[in-house]
Amino acid sequence: MYLSASLPPLPVFIKGDKAVFQPGQKHFSRTFHLYDLILVTEGVVYIEEDGRRYSLQRGDFLILRPRLFHTGWKASPETASYYWCHFYVPGGSEVVGVEHAEWAATLLTDGTFTTPDRFQMLLQTTGTLKQKNSGFASFKNMIEANYSEDPEARMRQQVLFFEFLLFMQRESLTIPSASDKTASLITSYIQAHYRERSLQIKDVAAAFLYHPDYVTKIVKQKTGLTALQFLQYQRLRHAKKLLLTTNNSLDAVAQDSGFKEGAYFSRLFKQKEGMTPGEYRRRTGN
Repeated sequence: MYLSASLPPLPVFIKGDKAVFQPGQKHFSRTFHLYDLILVTEGVVYIEEDGRRYSLQRGDFLILRPRLFHTGWKASPETASYYWCHFYVPGGSEVVGVEHAEWAATLLTDGTFTTPDRFQMLLQTTGTLKQKNSGFASFKNMIEANYSEDPEARMRQQVLFFEFLLFMQRESLTIPSASDKTASLITSYIQAHYRERSLQIKDVAAAFLYHPDYVTKIVKQKTGLTALQFLQYQRLRHAKKLLLTTNNSLDAVAQDSGFKEGAYFSRLFKQKEGMTPGEYRRRTGN
C-alpha cells in the first residue's frame, strides 16, 4: 500500500521528535486527524491501526492514517525508541494499492510559464529502510530545528521534512531493471535528437540494435507513452516553448522542433492541445 498525493502543494510538517518507551510501556490509544510517521531506531514498538497489528523493529517505519484508531497492542519488553512526526497534505491524499511503483510515475505533467510541474508522491505506508543510518541522520537533522530560536531554522525544517519524504520515496520505488535502464537510454537518445526532422522510431531502434516493436514496448513501460508518442511529446514541448518565447513563423517553429511539415505540426498540435499553434500563441500575448 502506498500513500499517494499530487504535488504541489507540498506536504506540511507539523511537529516531530524522538520518543522512548521504557520496558513495560506502550503507545497510548487515540484517533488522530493528521498523518503520523513512525521510524523505529531501537527495540520493538507494537502498534495497532484499525485492527491491524504491527511489530516495528530498528529501521521499520509506519505511516498511521488520519481518522483511524491506533493504539499500542503490547508493551515493549525492553527499551524502545523511535522518531515520529505529524504532517498533513494540503492538496489531498489517499492510500492505494500499487503493484509496481516506478520513478516514471512521479512526473504527472510538465509545467508552463504560468503553471508548475505536477508530481505524484508515492510512499510505502510501512516497510523497512534499506539505508537505515542515512534515514536516521536525515530525520535527526529535521527535528534538531525544534530547539532553535532562529526563525530561519524553523522554516528550513519544512524543507528538511520534504527531503526526508523524497528519501523515503526513493526507497519505496522499484529499482530499475535492465529493461528500465535500456528505456532510460532510449528516451535520453530521443530527447537529444528529436529536433532532427528525419528521425523516426526505426532509426532510434537501429541506433541500439533493437527491433522497433521492442523499443515501443519498453518506452511505454517507462513513460506510459509509445516511442512515437514520446517523440511527438518532445517535439511539441519544444514547439510550445518557441511559441511562448519567439515570434518565429509557424513553419519555422515546426521545422526547428523536428517536424517535416507545418501542416502536420498544426494538426497534431490541435489534436494534443485542443487549439491551433496560432491560438496557443495568442493566448500567451505573443
